[in-house]
Amino acid sequence: MEANRSHLIAAIRPYLHFFSIFTITPPIACFQISLRRSWFSNSVAGYAFYSLIILLIVMYECYINIDALQLEVEDFKAVDFTLFMGKVQKILIVLIMVCNHLNMWTQFRRLKSIFKDIADLDNEIDKAMKQFGGQVPLKKFRWRVGLGVGWWMCFCVVAIPYLTHIAIGPYVKWPDKVLTQFILVIIQLKGQEFCVFVILISEFIRRLRHSLEKILEELVDCEEPENLQELCVALRQNQTLVGRVWHLVEEISGYFSLPLIFLFLYNGLTILHVVNWAFVKHILPNDKTKYCM
Repeated sequence: MEANRSHLIAAIRPYLHFFSIFTITPPIACFQISLRRSWFSNSVAGYAFYSLIILLIVMYECYINIDALQLEVEDFKAVDFTLFMGKVQKILIVLIMVCNHLNMWTQFRRLKSIFKDIADLDNEIDKAMKQFGGQVPLKKFRWRVGLGVGWWMCFCVVAIPYLTHIAIGPYVKWPDKVLTQFILVIIQLKGQEFCVFVILISEFIRRLRHSLEKILEELVDCEEPENLQELCVALRQNQTLVGRVWHLVEEISGYFSLPLIFLFLYNGLTILHVVNWAFVKHILPNDKTKYCM
């Protein structure tokens, strides 16, 4: 398995497991090479069925929230623009989830190739660094992932349910509120999955730069032709690794481009929707009804 031969993938494995619970990415076990064909087929089919259940729940909750929104805007007598914007926002949630699931399964092989490239690059860069400059401690990478992704994941899981409990509105029953909050967390965590890969790319660039600095120091003090030839070979190898890193950047960008576009549109529309509800609330105050998210 790629995680068994890559320290970086092993370091981000807990985050990938967490994302798979929310049907953001397939479980890392689905990319395990040592799995038998029957076990692989069963694990993929089981997770696909779980993803389908989540998608059906999203559609059902969209229907429930649109009905609740219609009752809520009627209290304010602001049916036209507010109702239209609210329906578009909730339909966009379904589109985001459908896009994420289709992207996850139609580009399954691409994601598997991305993990393979990450594992290969991790090993080859480590070999290059052993010759020039030594290895970079893995603890620093874990710390950067924890600061860049871990704290925001905790914030999403805790803060989104807290902030949206009242904002969802009084016409949605508490089981539907919980499921709606779960869906809102899923949507925002997609961005954190992308951040994990961004930090991985940053780690590769950091290591290659460190290796280049060490090679430059060796070149300054190099006097023997044999050592100079070794340094030229190391520079060519480093150049090749840089090219492979940028190829990996293109693959990751292609995998995440469509879901992130939908996420950007959803967050922008949500901001407009909240501002519109705040304006309606200011003009027509109603103690029973809060801003609808």
